[in-house]
Parts: sequence; structure tokens; C-alpha cells
Amino acid sequence: MAKTEVIVMAGIAFSVGLLLGLVVHLPGVSSPLKRGDGGKAGHPSIEADIRRLVSARFPGTGTDNVTGRLTGNQRPGIDLFHRTRFGPAGVSAGGNYTDTRRNATHWNETSGSDDTVFSRIIVDGVFWSNEIEAMAPDRFSDADVARWRRKTEAARVVTLDAGCGMMQNRHLVFDDATHACARYRINADQIQGDVFSFYLSRLLGVGHVPPAVLATTKRRRHLWSGVDSQLVAAQWSSGRAFVLTPWVPGLEPAFIPPDLRRDNRTLHPTPAAMENKTHGELVELLQWSDLIVFDYLTANVDRVVNNMFNKQWNDHMMDSPTHNLERSAPSGLLVFLDNESGLFHSYRLLDKYAHYHDSLLGSLCVFRRQTALRVQTLYRDGDVGTKLVELFENHEPLHSEIPTIPAENMQMLHRRLGDVHRQILKCQRTFHS
Repeated sequence: MAKTEVIVMAGIAFSVGLLLGLVVHLPGVSSPLKRGDGGKAGHPSIEADIRRLVSARFPGTGTDNVTGRLTGNQRPGIDLFHRTRFGPAGVSAGGNYTDTRRNATHWNETSGSDDTVFSRIIVDGVFWSNEIEAMAPDRFSDADVARWRRKTEAARVVTLDAGCGMMQNRHLVFDDATHACARYRINADQIQGDVFSFYLSRLLGVGHVPPAVLATTKRRRHLWSGVDSQLVAAQWSSGRAFVLTPWVPGLEPAFIPPDLRRDNRTLHPTPAAMENKTHGELVELLQWSDLIVFDYLTANVDRVVNNMFNKQWNDHMMDSPTHNLERSAPSGLLVFLDNESGLFHSYRLLDKYAHYHDSLLGSLCVFRRQTALRVQTLYRDGDVGTKLVELFENHEPLHSEIPTIPAENMQMLHRRLGDVHRQILKCQRTFHS
């Protein structure tokens, strides 16, 4: 081969390589993900998949996970994988709220007119401002979810003992000292409720539900071989799927905000309701607005509704800790635990508990903008159940181990989305000037 031809061919090869390199790094063009990068091989990350499934734009937030911080205010991150003792309670005796997390300055003590102060809290009539969202603690992110899946698929279990709730649930420790909770249930719909509620929280952008993955002791058997005797004592079936969630450290009891404890409860976007709140109280209410929407959609009966129902026997139930809700002492994040009743068993109980759900939703007239837009989009598209199943099947390798969502449950979820959407519209008509 002539020297000139070699030079020409080398130049062509270089050009092709350069072109391929540019294509790979162009925005929106990427190679398939490897297993463990947040999705299946050839599938996008869960967050990218959600953007595809929920096509609405979310103005005013910039990203799906609000991670802004106050200047000079360093918030400890949430360590998903190390167990600590519970932190000191952030409430006084009797369940009265005390702001121990951040600057307790009231908004009406800051400079500016009343209108200026209120506009820093509520925008467009019914939405929390970017400033309030930026003060909120980091939620469970797509990276947290991907990291947890990698952890559960690779780490050996070295300890399995009682804990993480009643019956056959177990607290476990991996070989790198990571702690976790295994939620084992005989009834399939409790496993369905837990894992599908988690995927619904991702679809809604409500990042308060800890990562949840399905597991069985027969899959990757070598990872469980060190606790064979404990598995026998727990009376687990090797073929039954259960849910693995991270142990979240530093949790303390969470209490219902005073605005929502009384019978004539309201969380409305008015100066009278907002301007006397501390920064910490406003951040807490921001998170509660997402909780009310999420629990209404899943019809969860094991959280706030539990307190409301038991008030008939105990007048102080609304001042007691909220069932299945904890607060991270380091960051102030509300953590929505034990969602196993959601979407399945809870839907069968609506005849008995619907008026409690209606009361909570009817009290709410201030929303996280992203949550409201996702509700609007999912309801408009009319296929939230299909999207939820698709998200679950794309990102859960063991999806075939549990039944899918029945059509009637999908229809109920769509109807309840409509209820939330209409409540948002009603609030906009009432408060948007």
C-alpha cells in the first residue's frame, strides 16, 4: 500500500472516530445504560423514563428534585446506608410544634411590606414559591434509588433479626454494615401496595418515600446463604417476594401541623395563615401538602387517617405522633413509611374511610407546583395506571413475581387524580387574583 493511501485511510479513520465521539456526547444522544446505572441494560434511568411518561414542563423549579440551599446553611445529607440512634425529638410535650431545625425567624419579622413578604411565600395564588422550595430538605433522588438497587443486588446479608415492624418483617445488615428493612407479607396486595406506592411517588415527583425494591431469597442465593437459620426461624418462603428498603437514620416522630389538627382544618394560601409562620414551619407545611395529595391518591389509611379515625376514642389523637410518618432530625425531611395499604387494600376500605380523605383534601389549597402539574398531566392523559405499570416493569427486574394492578384499581386511581385536579382548580378560582 502506498504511503499516500495509508495517510488518507488514517485520516478517514480519525475523522470517523471523531464524529462518533461527538455523536455520543451530543445532548440527548447516549449509549445504552449498563445494569446498575439506574435502569435495565438498554433502558433509561427511572427519572428519564418519568420525563418520557409525564410530558409536562415544570416551570419555576428547574429540575425534578429541588436541591437549593440557603446561603451559608449547610444541611446534613441523608445517609441511606448507615444506622444511627434516633435523634432528639423536635416537639415539646403534648406534641406542640417547636422549630429546632433552622432559623426560627418569622416571615413577618423580615424587611418589606406585608404584600412583599407574602409574595415570597405564595406565588400565582396557590403555589409555594421557589424560595420556600429552596429551603426544603433534599428528597430521595433518582441516584438514591439506583444506588439502593445496586446495593441490594450485590451485597451479602450477614444478619437477619426481628425489627422493622410486626410479624415477619426483619431488620437486616449487609456485609458492608449497611442496614435495611425487609417487609415480608403473606398477602400479595400488601407487597403490591408498598412497591406500587413507591413507583407512584416517583411518577408524581413526591420524593418522600424511601427506595423500594423487590427481592427473593432464591434469587442470588449466595447473598443469603449466611443467614439460613434465621430465614428458617422467620418462616420465610424462599420463593415469596418481599420489599427491601433502606434503614433511614436519625428519625424522630412527626406531628400533624396545628393548622390541620382541628375539625375545621385548613391549609390555605392567605397572609393570615402564612405570615406568622417560621421558616421551618413553612417548609414543614410544604411537605405536608405533598403528603395530603399522595395519601389521597393511594387512599392510605395507615397514616393521618389513622389518627383521625382513632380520635373518636382519644380526644388527643390529633396531638399524637402521626402513624407511619417520621421526620429526619438532621435535615427535617418527612419520610413516608409503610405504604402497604395504598392502592389495593385501602381502595377496598373507601366506603368506611372516604370522608376522612375528603376532609383532608378539601382542607388543602396550597401546592408544590411540580406536584400540581404532574397531577394535571397524568389526569389529562387518562392512563396513569398504564404509566405506573410501565414504570414498574421497566425498572423492577422481579416485576413478574407479584401481580400487576387490576383495571378497576387503575380506574380508581384515575378518578382520584381527577378529584385532586378539581381541588387545585377550585383553589385557583378562589385564591388566584
